[in-house]
Amino acid sequence: MISGSHERKTASHCGVPERAQAVPATSRRVDSEAQEQRTRAALEWDLLLERFAERCASRASAEYARALTPAPTRESAGVRLARTRQALTLADLGHELPAREFPEITELLERVRAHGVGSGSELAGLTRVLELAKELRAFAKSHAESAPEL
Repeated sequence: MISGSHERKTASHCGVPERAQAVPATSRRVDSEAQEQRTRAALEWDLLLERFAERCASRASAEYARALTPAPTRESAGVRLARTRQALTLADLGHELPAREFPEITELLERVRAHGVGSGSELAGLTRVLELAKELRAFAKSHAESAPEL
């Protein structure tokens, strides 16, 4: 007795489970957000980021650390892990990343973008940031063969 089965094709006849098609996109987004929240809680993500931020050399890097999100794909997680592994291996060999405190320059950059000016101390801070960036590029270049992800 298959009464009515020919009248309506269900999504399962097309190879897609009926419930997947019946769920509106907004509901799937909410489910995805709920899953992300459960994952963050299970990983104690916020606590992990706070511990990470406590070890940062500057306020700017600590803020960056607190804003990190889990890698969106397995591949990007793999890249992050490789980068971390390479940095730790270099540190074990006595080649630590150049890290030191540096000033927050976001406000200065926003002001300069709007054709404003910076004070002498702000420009000196910008110089320190640029010098550190130069050191980091040189470090990455000098270890490019053994640590290509840096």
